[in-house]
Amino acid sequence: MPTAIYNNNDYMIAWTILGVGDGPRIKVGPWPDRTLWSLEYRSTIGCCNSFYLELSVTEQAQALITLAADLMFDGVPSKDILREFSKIGIWRDLEILLPSGYYRAFLPDSIDWNPH
Repeated sequence: MPTAIYNNNDYMIAWTILGVGDGPRIKVGPWPDRTLWSLEYRSTIGCCNSFYLELSVTEQAQALITLAADLMFDGVPSKDILREFSKIGIWRDLEILLPSGYYRAFLPDSIDWNPH
């Protein structure tokens, strides 16, 4: 289980898809980024973007699902995505926001990917 759980307005997702060194990678960390941990990644999204903060919780959950799928299809290992996204409270609460059974496909170490 993750050591940090981020709420609706205190996290940022950072990733690099095109391999530089270690290849595709992802990290979820705190926002604001006071330690500059995200500088080693090429892209970020989350509470660092003002438009993201204006989304409802349901819209943020849908954005996370879409981002997870996009990152998997772009080569970021699904286990890494699931581990990092499990730090986000909205992601962990998807069983409340989405149809019954949907949340289980996104638990860390799950072999199932069910985008429907």
